[in-house]
Amino acid sequence: MTALNFELSENNLTLFMDTLVSINDVIKRPLMYTTKMYMLPHLNCIICGVGSGEIKFKWYEYVMQKVIAYGISSLNNITQLHLHNVVSSCLTNAPCEIYQIMAIAKVANPRKYAGFINNKIV
Repeated sequence: MTALNFELSENNLTLFMDTLVSINDVIKRPLMYTTKMYMLPHLNCIICGVGSGEIKFKWYEYVMQKVIAYGISSLNNITQLHLHNVVSSCLTNAPCEIYQIMAIAKVANPRKYAGFINNKIV
């Protein structure tokens, strides 16, 4: 189970995640540790989420290799069109939520924040 806590407001972003991966059985036994946040520095964005690690990582890999986006709204539109293709290529049927959080630089305000949540619904 992933512990993902975030507070997203117009002027602030606070994000905390654990790193523990558990075996998907009745008692959720610990398996290993890994990152659950993937940085997109060219978009000033983070991809993170809860659920299947395979889906999150494959989505991150897809975005890094095949997506040209101009901000988080553009990335969100692409996600809605292409996430199902990435999910169908995965071996898991586990549920997953993808969170895409971005800091947006503004002239009037030095930093504003926006985010989108995309559920694995295909």
